[in-house]
Amino acid sequence: MKESDTGRTGSAGYLAHRVKDALGTVDGLFINAGVTRPTPLGSTTEKEYDELFDINVKRTRRRGRDARRTRASGARRRLRRMTAPALLVYTRTTDYRHDSIPAGLAALRGLGAFDVEATEDPRALEAPLGRYAAVVFLSTSGEVLTPAGRERLAGYVEEGGGFVGVHAAACTEYDWPYYRELLGARFDRHPALQPGRAVVEDHDHPATRHLPAVWEFTDEWYDFRTSPRAGARVLVSADESSYEGGGMGPDHPLAWCRDQGAGRVFYTALGHAAEAYGDPAFRAHLRGGISWAAAGAGERVSPGGGRP
Repeated sequence: MKESDTGRTGSAGYLAHRVKDALGTVDGLFINAGVTRPTPLGSTTEKEYDELFDINVKRTRRRGRDARRTRASGARRRLRRMTAPALLVYTRTTDYRHDSIPAGLAALRGLGAFDVEATEDPRALEAPLGRYAAVVFLSTSGEVLTPAGRERLAGYVEEGGGFVGVHAAACTEYDWPYYRELLGARFDRHPALQPGRAVVEDHDHPATRHLPAVWEFTDEWYDFRTSPRAGARVLVSADESSYEGGGMGPDHPLAWCRDQGAGRVFYTALGHAAEAYGDPAFRAHLRGGISWAAAGAGERVSPGGGRP
């Protein structure tokens, strides 16, 4: 046998050995993944062939990892949609409209704990609401519900659905007496937007556990026509000495929770400015309040604060 033939025979054996090893390493994906084989050895040295071959094997592995990551990411998104509590977030306004509504929606979606469906269509409140863990009125204002929507919302809460009001939700549905009962109080007036101090009265609640005893905040410090304290568990109140224009005196609730029928209600007066929704403490306040309302009645609320 000529020397050149011997060389080719040796190279062919080496090639077969390398292909077998590579195929075993990537679990037979070499061909199926569309890896391009290098040119026949011919004038290519074994070292050059090794380099080309290793590049293709690495490319195959990378494609496999990328595909697995893509599938896993998609599966996680689908699982989150299947398992996250659904919220219907209502933002319709027929009176003053807050510029902070888009920031509020983005914050609720960014919490990652809920599957948020936002709408301004009153027909959404006329449809069955049973699939939602809670209905959130995010700075709604004026008369925003149809007669059918009022009936549907009342039935939903009375049968165990959660309701959450944020900021101007207290400026809503003045012509519907049940709504005042549901929320616990009605908006009266507010001073100018300014910094002040909120006092946490009850730390034993998901909306306030993370907060300091005195919470520095900037807002409009809503006054209400009457205090909700007699029929609600007050969580946070305003220190009127810390800002100008307060009109309720020493009993000035800002955030509270209550039972309504078999359902749970949470309200916070904070959230006027868009900047508030970028505050981690306020976002945790919202998340805790919504989670509590969405969890169902379970443990009953003791009006006046504390537990039964």
